Amino acid sequence: MLGLIAGWASAELQRVSAEEAGERSAKLLQIQLDHIREGIMIFDAAKNVVAINKRMSELLDVPLGELAAGSYEQVTRGLAARGEFGAGDEEQIVRQRLQLLAQRRPVSQSRRRPNGRVLAEAFSP
Repeated sequence: MLGLIAGWASAELQRVSAEEAGERSAKLLQIQLDHIREGIMIFDAAKNVVAINKRMSELLDVPLGELAAGSYEQVTRGLAARGEFGAGDEEQIVRQRLQLLAQRRPVSQSRRRPNGRVLAEAFSP
C-alpha cells in the first residue's frame, strides 16, 4: 500500500511540475509576443485563437479578450460586421476570407480600415 501511495504522489508531483512549466512557458511566450511591434494572432489547426499580442488588439480597435476568445471565423465575422473589410455582404466576405485561409499557402495583402489606416496582412499556414 505504501508503494502505491508513493507512486501516486510521485506521478502527481510530475503532473503539477509539468503544468507549472507549461504555464511558465505560456507566460514567457506572451511577454515576447507583447514586445513585437506588429500585431500577431496565432490559430491552431482547428482555427481557434491560441495566442495574440496586445498590438493586434490596438491595431483592430477590439478588446484583447474579445479577440482571444474566438475562432478565425468568429473574429472575421466580428470584423466584417464592423465594416473592416469594406462594404459588401458580410457572409460573402467571411466565406472569401475562409477560402483564402483554406488554400493553405502564404498570402500577403493590405487593406484600408474604416478609420483610414492601412494594414498589411500576412497569412502563413
